Amino acid sequence: QRLIEDDNSHEPITEEKIKHVGILHPPLRGDIRELASREEEKCFNHHLPQEAKHAMKSSPIQQYKQRLFITCMVRFSPEKSAHHFVTLLRKLGGVDFLRRNSLIPIICGSKSVDTYATKVVDDFQSLCSSCPEGEAWPCVVIHRHLGPRELAAVFSRTAVNIHVRECI
Repeated sequence: QRLIEDDNSHEPITEEKIKHVGILHPPLRGDIRELASREEEKCFNHHLPQEAKHAMKSSPIQQYKQRLFITCMVRFSPEKSAHHFVTLLRKLGGVDFLRRNSLIPIICGSKSVDTYATKVVDDFQSLCSSCPEGEAWPCVVIHRHLGPRELAAVFSRTAVNIHVRECI
Protein backbone atom coordinates (compact mmCIF):
# COMPACT_ATOMS: atom_id res chain seq x y z
CA GLN A 1 0.00 0.00 0.00
CA ARG A 2 2.88 2.35 0.75
CA LEU A 3 4.29 1.75 -2.74
CA ILE A 4 1.27 3.45 -4.32
CA GLU A 5 1.88 6.69 -2.47
CA ASP A 6 3.22 9.49 -4.61
CA ASP A 7 6.82 10.07 -3.44
CA ASN A 8 6.41 13.82 -3.96
CA SER A 9 3.18 14.01 -2.00
CA HIS A 10 2.78 14.08 1.75
CA GLU A 11 -0.89 13.19 1.50
CA PRO A 12 -2.04 10.18 3.49
CA ILE A 13 -3.12 7.00 1.73
CA THR A 14 -6.82 7.29 1.02
CA GLU A 15 -9.41 4.54 0.89
CA GLU A 16 -9.70 5.27 -2.81
CA LYS A 17 -6.04 4.35 -3.36
CA ILE A 18 -6.16 1.30 -1.11
CA LYS A 19 -8.97 -0.24 -3.17
CA HIS A 20 -6.50 -0.89 -5.98
CA VAL A 21 -4.14 -2.98 -3.86
CA GLY A 22 -4.79 -6.68 -3.64
CA ILE A 23 -2.92 -9.10 -1.43
CA LEU A 24 -3.03 -12.75 -2.38
CA HIS A 25 -1.57 -15.20 0.10
CA PRO A 26 -0.26 -18.16 -1.90
CA PRO A 27 -0.99 -21.74 -0.93
CA LEU A 28 1.74 -23.09 1.31
CA ARG A 29 3.40 -26.40 0.46
CA GLY A 30 3.59 -28.86 3.35
CA ASP A 31 7.40 -29.04 3.34
CA ILE A 32 7.67 -25.24 3.45
CA ARG A 33 5.12 -25.01 6.28
CA GLU A 34 7.04 -27.61 8.29
CA LEU A 35 10.31 -25.78 7.68
CA ALA A 36 8.80 -22.45 8.76
CA SER A 37 7.43 -23.93 11.98
CA ARG A 38 10.80 -25.25 13.20
CA GLU A 39 12.00 -22.98 15.99
CA GLU A 40 15.63 -24.04 15.70
CA GLU A 41 15.89 -22.84 12.09
CA LYS A 42 14.51 -19.30 12.26
CA CYS A 43 17.73 -17.96 10.71
CA PHE A 44 18.25 -19.41 7.26
CA ASN A 45 21.16 -17.19 6.13
CA HIS A 46 23.48 -20.17 5.66
CA HIS A 47 21.02 -21.48 3.02
CA LEU A 48 20.99 -18.26 0.97
CA PRO A 49 22.02 -18.81 -2.65
CA GLN A 50 25.58 -17.61 -3.32
CA GLU A 51 24.26 -14.95 -5.73
CA ALA A 52 22.20 -13.39 -2.93
CA LYS A 53 25.07 -13.55 -0.45
CA HIS A 54 27.37 -11.83 -2.94
CA ALA A 55 24.80 -9.06 -3.59
CA MET A 56 24.41 -8.48 0.15
CA LYS A 57 28.17 -8.19 0.61
CA SER A 58 28.56 -5.76 -2.30
CA SER A 59 25.58 -3.69 -1.18
CA PRO A 60 25.76 -0.39 0.70
CA ILE A 61 22.72 -1.57 2.69
CA GLN A 62 23.34 -2.17 6.37
CA GLN A 63 23.70 -5.93 6.90
CA TYR A 64 21.58 -5.90 10.06
CA LYS A 65 18.47 -5.04 8.01
CA GLN A 66 16.42 -8.24 7.95
CA ARG A 67 14.13 -7.58 4.97
CA LEU A 68 16.22 -6.29 2.09
CA PHE A 69 15.06 -8.21 -0.99
CA ILE A 70 12.31 -7.41 -3.46
CA THR A 71 11.77 -10.64 -5.37
CA CYS A 72 10.07 -12.07 -8.42
CA MET A 73 10.18 -15.85 -8.71
CA VAL A 74 8.56 -17.05 -11.91
CA ARG A 75 9.60 -19.06 -14.94
CA PHE A 76 11.15 -16.87 -17.65
CA SER A 77 8.44 -17.30 -20.24
CA PRO A 78 6.02 -14.81 -21.83
CA GLU A 79 2.94 -16.35 -20.20
CA LYS A 80 4.47 -15.83 -16.73
CA SER A 81 5.16 -12.15 -17.59
CA ALA A 82 8.49 -11.82 -15.78
CA HIS A 83 9.16 -8.65 -17.80
CA HIS A 84 6.47 -6.88 -15.77
CA PHE A 85 8.72 -7.07 -12.70
CA VAL A 86 11.32 -4.97 -14.53
CA THR A 87 8.58 -2.59 -15.71
CA LEU A 88 7.30 -2.24 -12.14
CA LEU A 89 10.78 -1.47 -10.78
CA ARG A 90 11.26 1.12 -13.53
CA LYS A 91 7.87 2.76 -12.79
CA LEU A 92 8.65 2.86 -9.06
CA GLY A 93 11.80 4.83 -9.80
CA GLY A 94 14.47 2.25 -10.64
CA VAL A 95 17.70 2.49 -8.70
CA ASP A 96 16.51 5.60 -6.83
CA PHE A 97 13.56 3.60 -5.48
CA LEU A 98 15.79 0.65 -4.55
CA ARG A 99 18.33 2.91 -2.84
CA ARG A 100 15.68 4.92 -0.93
CA ASN A 101 14.07 1.74 0.36
CA SER A 102 17.33 -0.22 0.85
CA LEU A 103 16.19 -3.07 -1.40
CA ILE A 104 18.10 -5.57 -3.51
CA PRO A 105 16.03 -6.95 -6.39
CA ILE A 106 16.09 -10.68 -7.11
CA ILE A 107 14.63 -12.30 -10.18
CA CYS A 108 14.62 -16.07 -10.13
CA GLY A 109 13.28 -18.67 -12.50
CA SER A 110 14.17 -21.30 -15.01
CA LYS A 111 14.64 -20.32 -18.64
CA SER A 112 11.67 -21.51 -20.59
CA VAL A 113 12.06 -19.35 -23.69
CA ASP A 114 15.72 -18.39 -24.18
CA THR A 115 15.22 -15.20 -26.20
CA TYR A 116 12.56 -13.95 -23.78
CA ALA A 117 14.68 -14.83 -20.72
CA THR A 118 17.72 -13.10 -22.18
CA LYS A 119 15.70 -9.92 -22.87
CA VAL A 120 14.20 -9.87 -19.35
CA VAL A 121 17.58 -10.43 -17.66
CA ASP A 122 19.31 -7.85 -19.88
CA ASP A 123 16.62 -5.24 -19.11
CA PHE A 124 16.78 -6.09 -15.38
CA GLN A 125 20.56 -5.77 -15.22
CA SER A 126 20.47 -2.61 -17.33
CA LEU A 127 17.96 -1.05 -14.92
CA CYS A 128 20.23 -1.81 -11.96
CA SER A 129 23.33 -0.49 -13.71
CA SER A 130 21.72 2.85 -14.62
CA CYS A 131 22.96 4.78 -11.59
CA PRO A 132 23.69 8.47 -11.99
CA GLU A 133 26.81 8.00 -9.87
CA GLY A 134 28.07 5.36 -12.30
CA GLU A 135 28.16 2.49 -9.81
CA ALA A 136 25.69 -0.33 -10.45
CA TRP A 137 23.15 -1.21 -7.76
CA PRO A 138 23.37 -4.86 -6.70
CA CYS A 139 20.82 -7.18 -8.28
CA VAL A 140 20.47 -10.95 -8.37
CA VAL A 141 19.57 -13.27 -11.23
CA ILE A 142 19.12 -16.97 -10.48
CA HIS A 143 18.44 -19.39 -13.36
CA ARG A 144 17.88 -22.55 -11.39
CA HIS A 145 15.34 -24.23 -9.17
CA LEU A 146 15.64 -23.29 -5.49
CA GLY A 147 14.95 -25.97 -2.91
CA PRO A 148 12.80 -25.42 0.19
CA ARG A 149 15.67 -24.27 2.43
CA GLU A 150 17.00 -21.82 -0.18
CA LEU A 151 13.48 -20.47 -0.74
CA ALA A 152 12.99 -20.12 3.02
CA ALA A 153 16.31 -18.26 3.26
CA VAL A 154 15.43 -15.85 0.46
CA PHE A 155 11.88 -15.25 1.64
CA SER A 156 12.98 -14.78 5.25
CA ARG A 157 14.97 -11.77 3.97
CA THR A 158 12.29 -10.54 1.51
CA ALA A 159 10.30 -7.35 2.08
CA VAL A 160 7.92 -8.05 -0.80
CA ASN A 161 7.58 -10.80 -3.39
CA ILE A 162 6.02 -9.69 -6.65
CA HIS A 163 4.09 -12.33 -8.54
CA VAL A 164 3.40 -10.57 -11.81
CA ARG A 165 0.63 -11.18 -14.23
CA GLU A 166 -0.57 -9.68 -17.46
CA CYS A 167 -2.67 -6.84 -16.01
CA ILE A 168 0.11 -4.49 -14.82
